[in-house]
Amino acid sequence: MIPTLECRISIPFGFSFSNFNAMRILFLSFLGSITPSIFIILITKLIKSRVSKINIYSQLIKKYEKKIKKLNEKNSLLKKLGYLFTFVAIPLPLTGVWSGSLIAGLTDLPTYPSFLAISLGSLVASSIMLICSQFFGSSVIYLLFISLIMILIVGLITLIKKIKRK
Repeated sequence: MIPTLECRISIPFGFSFSNFNAMRILFLSFLGSITPSIFIILITKLIKSRVSKINIYSQLIKKYEKKIKKLNEKNSLLKKLGYLFTFVAIPLPLTGVWSGSLIAGLTDLPTYPSFLAISLGSLVASSIMLICSQFFGSSVIYLLFISLIMILIVGLITLIKKIKRK
């Protein structure tokens, strides 16, 4: 349940320090990572609504809501949930359940579809980490190397998309 680490650390630790089988490690890691999600979404929405009533922050909230409205006009709900799923499914630091739940709460996405997208993304991220942990063992150096490769792949995909847009 630790922010930013979640399954990225719990699965390798599960293999290193327990004698659980792989499916039990996957299940416990997945369950631990999605547990705070619904609470984070609801608390973020509550804080956002309370802060918008404070005069000091009302202008900031109005600017923010204009940008969100523009984004909502451009993208369908299914597309936004797909983006949220993809964001959470990439097993890199800062792209996990906590960040995805915060994004869902701030962008006013519906709570339960967001939770479903985040849960599926967490399941994919947990599965990727399970496969990597089984393939490379519990060696942190190999897992770090895989993380760097994944960052490069995401960077290349982003670069290719920018080139295609031009």
